[in-house]
Amino acid sequence: ERDNKIAIATILEVYAWQCIIDAWGDMPYSEALMLADNSTPVYDDAAGVYTAIISELGIAMSMLKTSAAGFGGADVLFHGDVAKWKSFGASLQLRLGMRLADVNEGAAKAAAEAGVANGVITDFDQNASLVYSGVVPHVNGIYTAFVVDGRADYLPTNTIIDLMNSMEDPRRPLWFTTVDGEYVGAVAGLDGAQTYANFSNFSAVFFDPKFPAILQDVVEVEFLLAEAAQRGFNVGGTAEEHYNHAIEASILYWGGTQAEADTYLARADVAYDASKWKELIGTQKWIALYNRGVEGWAEWRRLDFPVLNVPEGMVYNDIPKRYPYPYNEILNNKASYE
Repeated sequence: ERDNKIAIATILEVYAWQCIIDAWGDMPYSEALMLADNSTPVYDDAAGVYTAIISELGIAMSMLKTSAAGFGGADVLFHGDVAKWKSFGASLQLRLGMRLADVNEGAAKAAAEAGVANGVITDFDQNASLVYSGVVPHVNGIYTAFVVDGRADYLPTNTIIDLMNSMEDPRRPLWFTTVDGEYVGAVAGLDGAQTYANFSNFSAVFFDPKFPAILQDVVEVEFLLAEAAQRGFNVGGTAEEHYNHAIEASILYWGGTQAEADTYLARADVAYDASKWKELIGTQKWIALYNRGVEGWAEWRRLDFPVLNVPEGMVYNDIPKRYPYPYNEILNNKASYE
């Protein structure tokens, strides 16, 4: 039980580090979290941190024993189910590996194949989703923004809606409202004001205070497996099979039908074609990662698709590739920052 608790804590720590490194790049790691013992930690190279957290995750996975208990009722993610922690950890191994695919193929292959061997997420019941209690403050952040704080200035933009319109994506009515029967996105990055009522809004499902936050799910895993198979990694199945499963799972998760999924997959601009796999996987994965913006951004940077709209007065390369460091960092840790 002790080992399981340490392993579960490590999985969450690795998940947090992955989010940090993907967003900011080089960060304090080897000297981080030392509090008063070292308040000016050095910055470590992002690639080195990835190597370190992949190793840490591998150790954690070897410690997990599904025959023993974990955190029991205190576990708000999987409610004490250690087997689901194992599938989440394995899926995280797969994600970390594929992040490295263009820069360190050997490490990518090893991590991805290790994740598959450990048993990645294969169905909705294994999804790593935080389901909120629905009582403020333990509610989804969208509910907080729109209902609790009364915000009315967030809108779906034409970046995603125009793309989905062009493919007659069956998830449109599941995600968005219509304006005079049409799905209309606000202009992305426009300097001037736009009239809220002139554009599609988010569907009611997003305003449920219990609406879950997804850390990792079967849809993402299937897209990762599709790419891994396309790159020749030993993950079982073909790239096309995993790609189709990913899209199908996304449509079904949101409430679409199998018939809608089949029709969508039969479209010429959706059907899998190995000669343009980055464009197809990149575009379809970006759509499926809707409401998981940080992951969508990370995969867009890695796969270079889809082609996004450019904010007014800017060029394509102005779209940020990383977050800026906090503005007070130069005051608190000047030498390391520089």
